[in-house]
Amino acid sequence: MRARLASFAPTKPPFNQMPDCRLWEAASASMAHPELFKAVDIVDTFTQESFVDGGLGCINPTAHVLAEVKALFPNRHLSALVCIGAGHSSTIEIPEVSWFKNLMPNLVLQATKRIAEDAEEVAHNIAMRFRSTSGVYFRFSVDQGMQSLASSDWEKLKMVTAHTRAYLHQARTNLEMNQAVRVIGARRGVIQMKYVDGEIRGSERDTANSVKLCPTPTPVFTGREDTISQIVECISHGDKRRCVFVLYGLGGSGKTQLALKTVEITQNMWSDIIFVDATTNETAMASLTSFAKQKKISDSYENALNWLSSRHERWLMVIDNADDPSVDINQYLPEGITGSILITTRIEQYALLARGQNSDCRVAKMRPEEGLSLLLKLARLEREIPEEERAAAVQLLESVYKSVGYLALAIVQAGAYIFVSKRSIKNYLDMLIQHREETLEKYKRLPARMDSYNRTVYTTWHMSYVLLGRSARQLLHLMGFMHHTGIKEDTFRRAAISLSSLKPEIPATKSEIKVQEHLVECLRPYLHPNGSWNSSVFIDSMTELLSYSLMSYDKVNDEYTLHVLVHDWARTLTAYHSDITIEHTALLLATSIDYEETMESLTYKRMIEVHVNRLLEKHAQPTANVTALFSQVYECTGKYTAKLILDRLTLDGRRQALGEEHCATLISKKDVAYDYLQLGRYTEAVALLQQVVEIRKRVSGDGHCETLKAMQKLADTYYCLARYADARSFQACIFDTSSRVYGEDHPNTLDSMHSLALTYQAQGQYDRAEALLLKVVDDYKRVKGEEHPHTMDSMHGLASTYYHQARYSEAESMQEHVLAVRKRRQGDEHPNTLIAMNELALAYSAKGRYGEAEELQLKVLNIRKRAYGKNHPETLTCMSNLACTYRDQGRYEEAEELGKQVVDTGEHVFGFRHQLRLLHMRNLLETYGAMIDRRREEYGILQEQVKEWEASG
Repeated sequence: MRARLASFAPTKPPFNQMPDCRLWEAASASMAHPELFKAVDIVDTFTQESFVDGGLGCINPTAHVLAEVKALFPNRHLSALVCIGAGHSSTIEIPEVSWFKNLMPNLVLQATKRIAEDAEEVAHNIAMRFRSTSGVYFRFSVDQGMQSLASSDWEKLKMVTAHTRAYLHQARTNLEMNQAVRVIGARRGVIQMKYVDGEIRGSERDTANSVKLCPTPTPVFTGREDTISQIVECISHGDKRRCVFVLYGLGGSGKTQLALKTVEITQNMWSDIIFVDATTNETAMASLTSFAKQKKISDSYENALNWLSSRHERWLMVIDNADDPSVDINQYLPEGITGSILITTRIEQYALLARGQNSDCRVAKMRPEEGLSLLLKLARLEREIPEEERAAAVQLLESVYKSVGYLALAIVQAGAYIFVSKRSIKNYLDMLIQHREETLEKYKRLPARMDSYNRTVYTTWHMSYVLLGRSARQLLHLMGFMHHTGIKEDTFRRAAISLSSLKPEIPATKSEIKVQEHLVECLRPYLHPNGSWNSSVFIDSMTELLSYSLMSYDKVNDEYTLHVLVHDWARTLTAYHSDITIEHTALLLATSIDYEETMESLTYKRMIEVHVNRLLEKHAQPTANVTALFSQVYECTGKYTAKLILDRLTLDGRRQALGEEHCATLISKKDVAYDYLQLGRYTEAVALLQQVVEIRKRVSGDGHCETLKAMQKLADTYYCLARYADARSFQACIFDTSSRVYGEDHPNTLDSMHSLALTYQAQGQYDRAEALLLKVVDDYKRVKGEEHPHTMDSMHGLASTYYHQARYSEAESMQEHVLAVRKRRQGDEHPNTLIAMNELALAYSAKGRYGEAEELQLKVLNIRKRAYGKNHPETLTCMSNLACTYRDQGRYEEAEELGKQVVDTGEHVFGFRHQLRLLHMRNLLETYGAMIDRRREEYGILQEQVKEWEASG
């Protein structure tokens, strides 16, 4: 029997009738060969079976393992797949003349070669399965250095060990090994087992809200023991008092590495370590919000701060890169009298935040001996170094780096250069002096004056830059206009794949064609001939940048980071004008974005927002083709003010290039109208949508998909204006047409059913609304998935119907589920999340849980005011609901004040006669009724207004 053994479970299912044996028996059986080894006998109960000849197709069992795991655990997820090879086929050579070859049959020797080739072919096929999902499949196999080992050299274990160690010390191998360890440790389910038979698809797990963990310091960290001791002495008393230590100084002086080294040394001291990236307000809020989620505190950065304020254990907050004066880090400092905080900044005034003895430090000069030690460590010369080389190192530090205080970043660059280029320190010193003149000439046109600090740093970087390969240089150029942190391989993968089929709505101009051709050229090396992503080549280019210390890899968070100074410098490198270079990065980011609504796509769009924000800060006039895709990011994050700006640019571009009635122009008009709707600008939304519907019907016909979408948006706007009869008329028409033309499972059909149900609900027809929504929920679960935003929309509508039917427990249970998914999938401050929080608060209030209701409503109200302003319709609704909660608690004065503000503001927002304003007036009337002994006159006046309005229809 051929020894293709399945793995073995304690209880054997029907599909696996192989013997239940030990691992070593299975391994021996798989390696048995009729010409080399005797057969392996395996006894199972009372039956003995003999196994021999693994044969071709059986040597690499990965595919069989995946198939069996799928059969054993069909409902589970795959986290990581790690395979260890015995060397590539090219590493196996048979000597021309040897006693072993004479003794061994030639067919067996050829078979040995074929077996190795077969194992690698299987490995390649498995890699192709995983080509669209990074960070799951890892294969380690020695690729060089063993060619000289013959088949008879099995006893040369020392040589094998040496080659294996050399392979493991390669930067790329080390990078992949660290990533594999991190993935195995995290044990996150990534891929559903049902997909393992074909191309692997990533699961719909959310990465946008994953916790930003504290990175590890560089392995070559050197010296600074006195400063570390000073930091530890200050921050170690956080359980008794508030301790704040501030590290400030020039960029590149090693502040962040000092902080990270301190964390590493003291990590067992803390109950919690919170790493806050203070580059921007967005990154700081995201860091704290993800910590709140990790601790299951709540869902906002404010709650994370409140939680820390109440803790009396030793916790440590690291606020890194607080270099932007527009980012007020005071708002990210927890209140309270305990806790430890470590801040790194280039802003000297932040030293005033320090608390405690010796609680601040200007990070400036390294001591000469520390600089020398760091240089030799990076150059891999710390063990054995000739005296003349040591003297050259001292001269290098004294003549070049002493003037800039032995700047850590510059010395790191120098050491990396010496090691990678294999040059002597003396030779490097000569080259540095020569390159300094070239650097000064290259950068003399910069607007800022170059002092000795800039000259030294730029010269060091420039020397490393000229040694980079073309592909690595191009990647560095592209990253110059991204955010300097959170750089993911997935961005380049998605862009490279989508560029091959890119068809912009507006025909590309000559300059846009050149930009596209350049980006295709940059990303072509990272694609297989069949157009799939070649992760290993991309890692090679990134490893080249890592080897010169031009960037770092955060293995904890699986992302690349450019030092802020390197990031600024990278934008000056390209031969193109900066306006062209930024177009390259804009197209990279834009083509990585799609119009899909899968959970994978939505998660990616939230992740890339920080890069889009950064690029738009530098790019005043992006093209309409680019803004159309960037708009998808802001829709995903619910930032409709920013989305409106981009959608208007897209509309203007399409209108000018394609005409008023072109399909793409009409889509842009619909998008702008949708933004108006989300921002409460209903009159503008109606006017634009009526225009779009009229043109659509005339140009495309009543049953066209885009006509129905425009009609649906107009119906939604009528609903918001409380024109329920108009909304219902449109929705019924859309439902009938879409069902007939596209079928009941088409998105247009399901959307119209959902909207029609909400209109029934608004008109008090709760049974009809419930019946429709039950069907919509089931259909969306089947068509879109359990946690898709559309599924959540329909469940939210159903829960709201239960609330209006006084089925409060059912409403509460469903809204809690919807809210939990919204937070995890769409973020804490997404409009859909806020709506779910508001509805859940109503359920709490109806059940007498006023404290919980008030807490939620206050939170929603604060976010609404900050994001949309105090006059937004949804903000007014939040205020009205909060007023009702105050009234139910007997806090009548607070309820009255808030209710009057809502009614008065609503007149300006909605107009005098609007259904939502009428609802707010009724709420205020009920408050006056509860205060009838003191507000009889106000009650009477408002009651007459309400009666008059209701009588007029």
